[in-house]
Amino acid sequence: MEWIFILGIGVILALFIVFLAVWIMKGMKGKIEIKLNSYSFSPGQKISGSILLKLKKPIEKGQLFVQLIGERKQTNYLRNGPISQTFRIFDFEYQISEQKSMPAGEFNISFDFPIPNNLSTQPKFDENPIGTLLKSAQILIGQNVNVNWWLVGKLKCEGLDLSKKVRVNII
Repeated sequence: MEWIFILGIGVILALFIVFLAVWIMKGMKGKIEIKLNSYSFSPGQKISGSILLKLKKPIEKGQLFVQLIGERKQTNYLRNGPISQTFRIFDFEYQISEQKSMPAGEFNISFDFPIPNNLSTQPKFDENPIGTLLKSAQILIGQNVNVNWWLVGKLKCEGLDLSKKVRVNII
């Protein structure tokens, strides 16, 4: 029984060391910051802003992207506690720059791209008796559904990619 405890501590320690090594290697490469003109949007609007790259080392064959991600988080409240599930409902990647080499230094790259008009921002129920019944049943059985939106800036390159994720609102 004691060896299981020691093995568990060893696995946790190994995972911590791997996580720390990846964090240090990314930090040695540089970092990304995202600056947006606004953090709240509606379908059909453009998301515009800039990505600030702070590269500590030259990058070979780097491509810069922004990605809009929508995740639906569904929580069911049961007798023995809440159970949450997350489903990716939207994933759009927009290329900002072609593949190229970049020297060490700071780069400010602007972007803008449209949010699709038909984007569903919240779970919808029909405005009829069945839709009303479904919505009421969802509340009565203890189910909560939220949609979270993220904008991710990514520098894809050889070795470890750099990325930054910020929360945005699409209403």
